[in-house]
Amino acid sequence: MGRKWWCEDEFRYSLNPNLRYSPESITTMLDEWMWRVRTLEVCRERCALAEIPIPKQKARTMPRETPQEMEAALFRAREEENRMHLRLHRQSLYDDARMFREARDWFKEQQYLALVTSPDYYSDSAMSSEDE
Repeated sequence: MGRKWWCEDEFRYSLNPNLRYSPESITTMLDEWMWRVRTLEVCRERCALAEIPIPKQKARTMPRETPQEMEAALFRAREEENRMHLRLHRQSLYDDARMFREARDWFKEQQYLALVTSPDYYSDSAMSSEDE
């Protein structure tokens, strides 16, 4: 089963393989790169505040001189952002379950703990800040 995709994807690329590295696609890649860098920084800060392990951020150090290198860096940035979003969602569910436990609402606590173990959230749990 693939990992759940939580990232927002508002950038559109041509489906025509001949236009994969057209000037329009490269401009879109550059725009997406700027967006991803800002989003990664926000996610990183949110993870740090929540004391959640942060995946290694290698996308920023990857070369981006050619369109192929930029494409690889974008793919890595999307993966890193997705991992952080998954961790933030899972932490939010744990926090909600803890709140219901304190309120002595055992049924809701169990529901939220069951959500945490669903494949949508569990798919990232084996990843640590040391992998890849």
